[in-house]
Amino acid sequence: MKSLSFLYSFFAVSVTAQTTPYTDPRTQITYQAFSDPSGYTFGISLPSSPTTDFTGLLIGLKDGWAGISLGGSMVGKLLIAAWPNGNQVISSFRKATAYSPPPRVTGAYSINPVLNGTYVNETHFALTFQCKGCILKDGTTFAAGDTNTYLGWALSSTLPAATADPAARLQYHDIFGQYGVDLIAARPTSSPRHASRAPARRANQLRPSFQSAVSKNSKRQPVIGLSRVSKAAEKHAKRQV
Repeated sequence: MKSLSFLYSFFAVSVTAQTTPYTDPRTQITYQAFSDPSGYTFGISLPSSPTTDFTGLLIGLKDGWAGISLGGSMVGKLLIAAWPNGNQVISSFRKATAYSPPPRVTGAYSINPVLNGTYVNETHFALTFQCKGCILKDGTTFAAGDTNTYLGWALSSTLPAATADPAARLQYHDIFGQYGVDLIAARPTSSPRHASRAPARRANQLRPSFQSAVSKNSKRQPVIGLSRVSKAAEKHAKRQV
């Protein structure tokens, strides 16, 4: 049997993948994004002079949860986890002190879902959000002045037992890793719409929208060294227009 430390080694791997520019046709927000054929995507968009906030796009499987480490590794870093609950997307901040299910934490940071960029469809969910107060100075996240950083990611094909509870215990992830992020390139100056101008909306106001072009059969096919947004994710996005 695999040990808990292995199953929850959440992001503790070598880094070979890098982000690439991606503009979401639904919101017109431009991100530095990482996408994996498993069905996972995370994109980050920063203002021209970052301080404490960013805009994120997190995509995972409809029948599981997806997570991001804002500090690269799992232990001692600020984590974000999200999963669907019916037509809503539930999210929470987490922090782990060991390689075990990270509990929910609260603080002077918040996740505000963005209009038209958060949905649940037949195969996936997406959470587009303004992360307010999420860039910290205590070493648990990347720093506002960083030009490059590493982020960690994890994807599970199993939902928490209590999907309506933001503090629900997370099930084991199926796949995880780290990737490099060009934070200078994450500050778009010519995008059709800056992330800070995207309107927020409460999660319980959001409804499902379009079909996914990413196959659920790919969820157990990790790719190491992916350096661009996958073709599957691009096809998935085009159906949003």
